Amino acid sequence: MKKHLLILLFVFAGFKSFAQNPTSDTTLQQAIYNKAILFGDYIVAKQALFNLMAQKPDRVDYIDSLARIYFGLGAYPQSLLASKIVLEKDPKNLLMLELGAVSQDALGNKKESLEMYEKLYSQTKSLKHGYQMAVLQFGLQRYGECNTTCDALLTNNKVTTEKISINVDQSNTQEVPLSAAIHNLKGVMYKEMNQNDKAKGEFEIALKEDATFVLATKNLEAISTKAESPKEDKKKK
Repeated sequence: MKKHLLILLFVFAGFKSFAQNPTSDTTLQQAIYNKAILFGDYIVAKQALFNLMAQKPDRVDYIDSLARIYFGLGAYPQSLLASKIVLEKDPKNLLMLELGAVSQDALGNKKESLEMYEKLYSQTKSLKHGYQMAVLQFGLQRYGECNTTCDALLTNNKVTTEKISINVDQSNTQEVPLSAAIHNLKGVMYKEMNQNDKAKGEFEIALKEDATFVLATKNLEAISTKAESPKEDKKKK
């Protein structure tokens, strides 16, 4: 998911610089890897990692870094595979669990992504992880679960101050309070359930949380226009 900019920045910031042994051939590959990461050349860094893995196949940290590189390059199947290998040996590696969850979602595997986010949220209690759970529950049409998750998140006193980046369209994002994003999600859910009055109410609450929230504004305008249309049709008759 390209919208996960914060995750991507964290991934690149977290690359390891490997210690060097000046007497071994490993030194050359480690030096290449470190320089490639410094200059942002992740293709070269990836090749250096494969060379290092061939020499020392038991080094989990090499596979960890490989998963990050694949994720940054948008190679989600490979990132998912590498993260799974790391998780088999290090189940508490939360970054690998998150990379796996995002990669599953990017590949359209929403059920598998949700399962990974549920594991992640149970350990981190992160509001953003909880929000992604709700989004996936909505995508899977598990509206009851989605509503329960949203309501639970809204009881957290940090929900109005913590922010999240939301896609406005194909090329633009907007940072809004999580509370606004959650109410907007609930509104979209109610709209899908043909409960337009409830949907409108949720969009209005989202805009109270953030009056500049573009997506909530568009959703409210769309549902308000739809509500007015039957009245106009009756007048014409």
